[in-house]
Amino acid sequence: MKHLVIWTGPISDSHLPEDCLPPDSRRLTINEGVGGIGSGHFAALGRRYGTLAGLCERKGIDLAEPETVTLASFSAGWGLVERLLQDTDSRERVTALLACDSYYTGASLTPKPGYGAATRAAAAGRMLAVLSSSEFEGAGYPSCQAAVGALLEPLEPLESVPAPAGLPVTDSRGILPAPTETRARGGLLWLKYGTRLEHGHHGSRLARVLMRALVTPYLTRRALPISQPSPDALAGLGLAVGAYLLA
Repeated sequence: MKHLVIWTGPISDSHLPEDCLPPDSRRLTINEGVGGIGSGHFAALGRRYGTLAGLCERKGIDLAEPETVTLASFSAGWGLVERLLQDTDSRERVTALLACDSYYTGASLTPKPGYGAATRAAAAGRMLAVLSSSEFEGAGYPSCQAAVGALLEPLEPLESVPAPAGLPVTDSRGILPAPTETRARGGLLWLKYGTRLEHGHHGSRLARVLMRALVTPYLTRRALPISQPSPDALAGLGLAVGAYLLA
C-alpha cells in the first residue's frame, strides 16, 4: 500500500470508486459517526480515535506503511477531519485534503483550527488542499461557501485560475458543471459552485472527478522512492496548481 485514502461522511464506496484512486491504494470508508451521520456524530468519532494513528490502529492499519495519506470528506464528514487535523502529528502526516462541500462553522464564521492549519500549509506548498463549496445554508448555520470564504480570508490574495481539467463533464446524471470560480494559492485550490451544483452532488458526483483530476496526480508524484529523495522535485510537488493538474 503506497496510498491511504480515508473517505468519510454520509457517503459510500461507490462515490469514490477505485478507478479514480492512484495504483496501490487502500480506501478506508467511514460513513457513520458515533450514533449518527451529523457533523457532531463524526466529531465524536474523532474524539474517540484522538489521532490519525489512533484511527488507523483501530482499523488494523499500520500508519508507517503508506507513503501518502489523504483525508477526503463530504458534508458532515468534516467533523471527523477537523478533529484529526487539530493534532499536529496527525496533520503533518496528511499529504492531501479533499473537502467536498465539507467545511462548516457557526454563525460567527470563526475558522476551525484544524482546517486553518491545513489550508495554511497548502497555501505554502507543503500539501494539497482542494475544497469545493456551495451556497446552500443549513438550519442555523451558514453555507460552506461562506465558511470557506472566512477560513481563507487571511490567505488572500488568492489567484483566479482556470477550472480543473475534466470539468464540465457528462456523467450518468447529465452534465456536471464547472465551478463559477476557481481560486488558488500554492497547493490550495478552492472551487466555488454557488447554487450551480446541489449539495449532495458534491459527494456523489464531484468527489470522484476531483480525486481523479487533481488529487491522484499529486499523490502519484509525491510517492517518490524514499531512499532517493530529490530536493528539487520535492519543492515542485507543492505546486498543485501546475500544468499537470490544470488545463
